[in-house]
This record gives sequence, structure tokens and C-alpha cells, in this order.
Amino acid sequence: ACGRIILKAVLLRRLTFREDKSPDGRQGHKRKKVKAIFLSEIYENNMTRLKARFPDIYDRLAGRKVDAPFTFQVTATAFNRVNIAATLSDGRKVNFYDDADIVGGIRAKMKDWQLESEDFLFCVGFGLGYLPLLASQQFEGKPHIVVFEPHPETFRLAMRSIDLRPLLAYERFEMHLGPDLPVSDIIGRYGERIFFGKNRLVSHGPSRLLYGETFQ
Repeated sequence: ACGRIILKAVLLRRLTFREDKSPDGRQGHKRKKVKAIFLSEIYENNMTRLKARFPDIYDRLAGRKVDAPFTFQVTATAFNRVNIAATLSDGRKVNFYDDADIVGGIRAKMKDWQLESEDFLFCVGFGLGYLPLLASQQFEGKPHIVVFEPHPETFRLAMRSIDLRPLLAYERFEMHLGPDLPVSDIIGRYGERIFFGKNRLVSHGPSRLLYGETFQ
């Protein structure tokens, strides 16, 4: 159940509501928009767990300014989840997640995967981390979860957005961060283990739009 997920969204305690006026300036037509604010404690708690689990990745993020190469707005969904709406250089808008119910949509997507202990889930692109986080809680068989994220700035956004500590504590989670990742070599390290079970590869589609060829 969704209640088991610790997604301590930035919007749960600090929400700013703005009422839109109608074109003629009257207040008659009102629509509440939610502007979410990053909570420092989310990032700090995630970084503490990251330092213990992946100290090399922690060192690459801590104390360094890693900005996203696009403008973005942090938004709140109707289901109280954090989403990010990015604006490309040509003016196009790209949402990190298109479903209003981000968690429900991902759970439905994974429903028939039936991953077991000998299986691998490879994620190309971390997004905000919802999919690997939910996968770490979805399957009783405890499959391996391996993430490749070429762009540290995206991972930093995720670390600032939701509570990733359950994922970082998941024993079978591995994270690979940075450009020019030797994906084939990394997968090769698993040797014959990847042939003993099922292997599923998923990618974060919006990242392909945001980063183009650099995401390949």
C-alpha cells in the first residue's frame, strides 16, 4: 500500500497557494496552483544515508555546486507527490512524470513484473527516484536494482525532492553516477548471475528529452 512508502514530499508541510484571476482581473474564476518548496531536512537526511552507503558518490555531491542545465519548477500533484516541470531551451515543457498519480502509475506498471531474488532491474536515468524506490518495496523476492544516472544534477534534484533513505538502505541497490559510464563493463561484472534470472531494463523517458545525446 502507498502508506508503506516514505515519500516525505517537500510539499507536505510548506505549500504556497496562488489564486489565478480571470482574464478581466476578477476573482470569479479561481484555480489553486501549488508551488512546492524544497525542505533542507530531506536533502540532509538523504545525504547522511548516501555518505554511509556510497561515500564516493557523496564526495562528488557534497560541497559542490551542481546546477541543472535547464530551468524548472517544483510542483505538487493532486496526490501530494513532488514533480518537476522543466523548460527546454526552445520553450518546450517537460514533466519528470506525466501521471497525476505518480506512485499509482508506477505501481501499476510494475504489477506484472514478478521480480525475484535472482532477477535484475536496470534503470537508466534516476528521475526523482520514484521507480527504484517503489521497486525496492514492491517485490518480496528482493531483486537487484541497478541505476545508471549520467547527470549528477538530476540525482541532486532527486535527493532534494523525496525521502530516498529506504532505497539507499536497500541491500541490493547499486548506484552508478556520472557521464561516460562504462555500462557494458559494469553489467559484465555480474557475470553469470544475470543469466540465472530475469533482467528488466527501464529508462526515464523525460531525461532523453532534457539531455538529448548526452543521455545516451
